[in-house]
Amino acid sequence: MMRSNIILKLFIAVFLLSAVMCYAENGYNSELEEYYKLKQEQSIDLKQLESDADTLFYAGIDSDDLNSKEAYLSSALVKYMLLLKIKPDDVVTCTQIAVIHDNLNHSSIAKEYFFRALNLDNLNPFTNYYCAEYYFGQKDYAKALKYYTAAYNNGYKDYFPVNLKLATVYEKLGDIQQARKFYIAAKSQNPSQKGLAEKINSLGKVYYSKSDYSRK
Repeated sequence: MMRSNIILKLFIAVFLLSAVMCYAENGYNSELEEYYKLKQEQSIDLKQLESDADTLFYAGIDSDDLNSKEAYLSSALVKYMLLLKIKPDDVVTCTQIAVIHDNLNHSSIAKEYFFRALNLDNLNPFTNYYCAEYYFGQKDYAKALKYYTAAYNNGYKDYFPVNLKLATVYEKLGDIQQARKFYIAAKSQNPSQKGLAEKINSLGKVYYSKSDYSRK
């Protein structure tokens, strides 16, 4: 009986020692993985990674070929997700991820990242412009106007696409006077843009005809 107790105690001791060694080894491996992960992140050239991502991003945005667009943007997305993991408060990177999802028709994910970016900096003109583009694509012109206006008021006043989109949105919402004002601003920024002179003239006629009617 005494011998059985000794054997049982030895078995328990060996079991506990194995458990402790296993825990220590797993803990060590976990710490080692974290160490190598940290070293890997520290070895990344962030400027180069950002530059590569931006190159792919704008190539995708500007591409008319759907397959090329998807390939560029998907490659950019991988790099931006890594950048956001390293710098989770980077509003521009967060916005670019939202834009990519919008262009890949992942509407709900795009909206999620736009809100995240706006929570980081709701006055950022880059974020507001692309958030407006998102809502413009959704044909929610009231919300598009809100974000185009925020972009305009916070640094994009002289940015041709913002003035052109403000003019377009105001026209769609039936505010002819404001639409004409921003078409004129857009034309002054890009005089060679086709169709703006005709648009300004036609809206002028509409505005003045309505003014004449209202005075009768």
